[in-house]
Amino acid sequence: ATGMKVGQIGTRMTQIVSGYCATAASAITASTTTMLTCTPSEGTSLLGATDRVMVMATSSLPGRVFLSSASSTAAGTIQVNALNTGVDAGTVSSAVYAFNFWAFR
Repeated sequence: ATGMKVGQIGTRMTQIVSGYCATAASAITASTTTMLTCTPSEGTSLLGATDRVMVMATSSLPGRVFLSSASSTAAGTIQVNALNTGVDAGTVSSAVYAFNFWAFR
């Protein structure tokens, strides 16, 4: 099979991949949203620009930072918006963040 669709409604899928990705070292300023570029550990050929992605935070992300959105608008990477609520300690120091993901094509 070259694709699948469950039920009569929905989009036909031709590829499902999962893995984890990591960002470059970045600080996340208090009370703002920071866009992070996350590169899959398997390499940039894994994702397409129109893939639908679901991203899950790992313990590398401080508890006061929430993921507000994710997309694969650039082939090979995932753009993740991280919102720092500023509660407790303000700006998060520069660090590398890792996320788990599923991508659908």
